[in-house]
Amino acid sequence: MIAKEESMSGNEKVFLDESINAVRIVFDESETPDTIGANLDRCEALLESLEKRFILSDLSQQKGQLDKGCRTVLQERGQKIKFDKHAFVGANATARMVGKIIMAVMGQSHRTGFFKTEAEAIAWFNKD
Repeated sequence: MIAKEESMSGNEKVFLDESINAVRIVFDESETPDTIGANLDRCEALLESLEKRFILSDLSQQKGQLDKGCRTVLQERGQKIKFDKHAFVGANATARMVGKIIMAVMGQSHRTGFFKTEAEAIAWFNKD
């Protein structure tokens, strides 16, 4: 199913999921500003290979909230990534709220969506 997967390090994963034609990012409890930065670098490089630049961020393994340093890196570096759609799945209520605020501050709300299931996110990618 997944044709290509490359790990950044132990738990942080960013890879091209060819089954859905999107860059998949898996966030977990071990995120630091450095790992977030490395994940964004990898994401940006992988997006270059896609005609439609879709990102699927899986937050289901992240139980708590990202710390302020991680959120700052996401906001500052995330603004520079060119994408068509960015779907978030598996977010708890707090993460969803923080994510929506970050995306609004970045001016990206119109190209992002928060979904309960991956199937809903994929359907949104394929819409339009």
